[in-house]
Formats: sequence, structure tokens, C-alpha cells
Amino acid sequence: MNARPLSLTGAEWRLRALDPADLDRVPATPGQPDAARRVLALRGFDDVGGVLDPSMAHLHDPGAMHGMEAAVLRL
Repeated sequence: MNARPLSLTGAEWRLRALDPADLDRVPATPGQPDAARRVLALRGFDDVGGVLDPSMAHLHDPGAMHGMEAAVLRL
């Protein structure tokens, strides 16, 4: 019997196909699981530093968010 892997909720896991060229664009990092590299490649990342080792420079200006001025005035 060939059982498919299920999540804790019983949902069936379906892995999307990944082009090997996309995976090659994500550099391998020591200690990083291959699954993390695969997820990053599927989501179009090629700069893992900004995702796995973020800094303040990677943050966007919160004042640029839609509705921020109204939210600040309300608070």
C-alpha cells in the first residue's frame, strides 16, 4: 500500500514541481535543510540572507502602509 503523506489535519501534501535551474539560483547554506532551500526556490527567492538572516535594512517603512496615517490618529 502506497500511503501519501498527510498533515496533522489530515490534508494531503502535494509538492509542486521544481525546475532544477530555479533551485540552482538559491545558494546552499551550511545547516540549512534542503526543504528550506526548495521552499525558497518555489517562492522565487534567490537572496536567502534577507529571508533567513534579516536585518533592519530589510524592513519597509511602516509609514508607507495604506491607512497608516488614519491608524496613528486613531491610536
